[in-house]
Amino acid sequence: MAPGAKAIPRPVVEEVIAALPDDDVARLVGLAERVAADRWRMLVAEVGRRLAREPLLVGVASAAVTELVPPPRWLLAMREATAGEAPGPVNVLASLLHPESVWSADEIRAAHALASPLSVPQHVAAIISFANAKVTEWHRDRARLVARSVTSLLPMAEAPVTSRHLADALAIIGRRSTAVELCRLLLLSASLRLDGLVPIVPSQN
Repeated sequence: MAPGAKAIPRPVVEEVIAALPDDDVARLVGLAERVAADRWRMLVAEVGRRLAREPLLVGVASAAVTELVPPPRWLLAMREATAGEAPGPVNVLASLLHPESVWSADEIRAAHALASPLSVPQHVAAIISFANAKVTEWHRDRARLVARSVTSLLPMAEAPVTSRHLADALAIIGRRSTAVELCRLLLLSASLRLDGLVPIVPSQN
């Protein structure tokens, strides 16, 4: 897909669905049965179990593909204004990614519940401690996967400092310590966002 593409072509979604193992499909159906039992039963009753799976699988496939689409170019251009003040390249990379691509909603809520009563410095320390205790190889691999989505945008002429930061971060993302740092920053961003301290993504306005 081209960088910044807004619509996911149907053949791409169909290819992802076709590649889903049967065990994963069964787990997704089981999740739907638990999380939205009434709506799932109504859908199955209306169209049958096989057809009922289709919107579920399309949604999952679309979300999976969307996570691999790089951030929009305007976001990198906007980040350029403060890139020189960033603590480091991994911080710049983290500011352009969605935390939910690495941490589940339950993990984000648990971290936030632990840290929210605390002052900001203690909040940050609590989130870092939580992330260090919970981060797994899966989290690190996911962080590396979604981070590489920015590769197709580099170098970006209108954002030279941001481009340099991102290239530096991507060069070291294979290191365990770097992947863990990115996971920590993403969880911190997600927790602070629940307090209204940072937006989901910067506004174009």
